[in-house]
Amino acid sequence: MKTYFLLDPIYVSEYTETNFAERQMSSLAGEILFRVKGDIHDDIQVVQRGNIRSLRFGSLGGWQGAYHVQKPDKLVFGYQRAFAAYVSSQDKINRFLSFGVGTGTALRIVKALHPHCKLFGVEIEEAVVHTAINYFASPSYSVATYWIGDGIQLLRNLEAQFDLILVDAYMKNNIYSPVLDPAFAPLINSHLSSQGTVIFNLISKLPFQDTLLAFINAAERFFPYQYLLPVGIPFTEQNMLLIFSHNRDIEHRWNKVVKHSSSLKYWERFTHSLRFRSLSTQSACAIMP
Repeated sequence: MKTYFLLDPIYVSEYTETNFAERQMSSLAGEILFRVKGDIHDDIQVVQRGNIRSLRFGSLGGWQGAYHVQKPDKLVFGYQRAFAAYVSSQDKINRFLSFGVGTGTALRIVKALHPHCKLFGVEIEEAVVHTAINYFASPSYSVATYWIGDGIQLLRNLEAQFDLILVDAYMKNNIYSPVLDPAFAPLINSHLSSQGTVIFNLISKLPFQDTLLAFINAAERFFPYQYLLPVGIPFTEQNMLLIFSHNRDIEHRWNKVVKHSSSLKYWERFTHSLRFRSLSTQSACAIMP
């Protein structure tokens, strides 16, 4: 597997709108808009069904993100809507890092709600960034700074701090496992501002298993405030947000915004207080859906 790392941001790409149009492919059902072989992923696909456009790595790969073509502000997945509610609860976000770009939805959300925020993304696969910009309205190279390569190596070589980091780094069907290594907790913490927050998008079942428990145990030493927000169907493997923060007002602000958030569906607003919970290693061992 080829992994490369660039400290300098990428501003120029060999992929243009014309090249993308020339490479468009379709299945008999007319649902594959584009596919390309990347350096890391053998088959990067843009698939559209009705008004929903999605990204996946291979025909059997999990969905990396989705975009409503007719209504770009309508967020498709629950974790996207929950993340948007958090972002809207903050008075100011000056610097945001998307650890894993995917479809660029997180960057787009932060840009819309905090227009003056400086945007950064790190993605191991360059073709994913080009695809996000050309097919999913991710901020362009002139608006956001993108690094290509291993995000952990980036953080080891970077001195910058961020007010908000979203860790959403998935390979074909599984999370990029080094981000759940206990050693990642102090590394990610070192790149947060004094009131900074890091949010992990995970797909998991409850109660948590050993790998996640070990990471939560390590994170407790660095983050005074920890929360869990499941956003899927209870008693199943589902998306959930794992939140670590230095902001003592995070729970109050988030709960206040949820009541009136236009990003959330009615049932998400109604059940938020049942799903959003404080987290510790002890509680994580016993926590149920």
